Amino acid sequence: MAVFLVDDQLPDDLAARLRALGQTAWHVREIGLGGMDDGTIALEADARGAAIITKDADFVQKSQAGGMGSPVVWIRLGNTKNSILWQRLSSQLDQIAAAIEAGERIFELR
Repeated sequence: MAVFLVDDQLPDDLAARLRALGQTAWHVREIGLGGMDDGTIALEADARGAAIITKDADFVQKSQAGGMGSPVVWIRLGNTKNSILWQRLSSQLDQIAAAIEAGERIFELR
């Protein structure tokens, strides 16, 4: 099982849906980090041992440069309905968790 921190630009209920599937997850707004800079969010993810779920390429660049310890689940779906986002994420959740547990730093969800 992976641990997730959902970034600000993604739906509020995404973390709750992940929790309903037995995952440990928080949305940044749930823990008082809504609107915070990427560095603060990355530090919080590191402290919680969480992968960051985001649409923000900045986290990917930081991870590639070795500037953060947390894995990144990079949502590459463009503008889409929340229901489609959830369908794609939930259908690949096992693969995402396995990749993170295997030490992959970046998982692209397309």
